[in-house]
Amino acid sequence: MASFFASNTPDENVTTDGTYRRVGVLLPLPLSGAYDYLVPEGIDVAPGDFVEVPLGARAVIGVVWGPAKDDVARAKLKAIEAKLETPPLPEVSRRFIDWVANYCLSPPGAVLKMAMSVGEAFQPERMLKAYSIADPNAGPVTAARQRVLNALSDAPSLQPGDLARAAGVTTGRGSGNV
Repeated sequence: MASFFASNTPDENVTTDGTYRRVGVLLPLPLSGAYDYLVPEGIDVAPGDFVEVPLGARAVIGVVWGPAKDDVARAKLKAIEAKLETPPLPEVSRRFIDWVANYCLSPPGAVLKMAMSVGEAFQPERMLKAYSIADPNAGPVTAARQRVLNALSDAPSLQPGDLARAAGVTTGRGSGNV
């Protein structure tokens, strides 16, 4: 029995070191299967790797599912934008997703979406902003600024919302409150 991802022209699809020039990327959308994408130089991907790929005008996180189907001309293919630094989706999970999709007569991408239900887990950690006192004697001190300095003297640093609440000021710029 032929593999779901069997390539029509494997010699064009695989480099001499065994890596793929094209791969099938399954997207967490109700699609019938993986889409072919080019693998740019400097990115090594394997089945199960999470990648960011272009889809229309947006970027989508998908999973390298296997070799490309080669049913789209190379000139029409888009390249993988990035490989995410996350552990790959194990083969047993990929086989289970395929089995569930087949058993339920559902698109594999829809089943993958359920397996990837927390999309924020793939995003880099958000940087938090916090304020601390650098020079308490710098510049004129208004009543609002004095309340901010007093609030910061009790804590090593505070996030903007917490600092505004503690000092009784707003976080807005140019509001004249600080």
